[in-house]
Amino acid sequence: MQFRFGFLLPALLFVASQARADDLAARLAAHRIIVCAHRGWLAPDRPENSLRTLRETESSGRFMLEMDLAVSGDRSIVMMHDATVDRTTDGTGRVADLDAAARLRLHLRAQDGPPTTEAPPLFDDILDWAATSPSALLMLDIKRTPPAQVMARVRRERLRDRVLLLTFDRPTAEAAFESDPAVLVSVLVKSRADLDFYASRAGRRRFAAYIPLDRPPSLFDAARVRGAVVITDLLDLRNALTERYDVSALRARPVDIVVTNHPAETAARLSSRRSD
Repeated sequence: MQFRFGFLLPALLFVASQARADDLAARLAAHRIIVCAHRGWLAPDRPENSLRTLRETESSGRFMLEMDLAVSGDRSIVMMHDATVDRTTDGTGRVADLDAAARLRLHLRAQDGPPTTEAPPLFDDILDWAATSPSALLMLDIKRTPPAQVMARVRRERLRDRVLLLTFDRPTAEAAFESDPAVLVSVLVKSRADLDFYASRAGRRRFAAYIPLDRPPSLFDAARVRGAVVITDLLDLRNALTERYDVSALRARPVDIVVTNHPAETAARLSSRRSD
């Protein structure tokens, strides 16, 4: 059988362009707010950091997925927000003490809900799924996980262009910058001094400024002038599992990504706002 490469080349280029159409840079270039699902869920009545929950959320809309990483006792990266498994599973104990057998004996549960049949997934499980879901964008909270270890796995799955590393302190941010020259790193910015520090540290690379929504609009504007990706959230400062702000609070601020516990509802309100 003979192939006509001249005929196939345009088709191959089209497929390649489609594969890149949903990476993070392309979504940001569309200049529409990306809605990010906090803990990966559609609402807090779902189990958090669950592969089943992530699949449900991803199939319900083009949402970015925020998730939490921790290192277990056998040095695996497991999906867990807390230092213990008590709140989100039917077990007790520290994540740092888990081995593979102990993890598989646990069952995730939603707030005040019965245990499911799902064990806390490994980060590798999430990456395997994301590699087969071309539109999945991952916001990785790495406050208790070495960034270099995280990025080694991300690069292995060729997902660097669909990942954002979420940091909330300077040492973790520094390590995240050093973990990969191209990955987008989010840093917590509460003041002009924070913005100046991270802009200087980032140099020519683009970074993301995570600015609490109670900060003045001028700080958001300053981050935009610096060329930063601007992130905020609608979460309650005292309890991140509840909402504090409505999307109307975004009107006075330039925002690229908004994190929320109710992504479908937030997306609908943003769409309604654009049509007004």
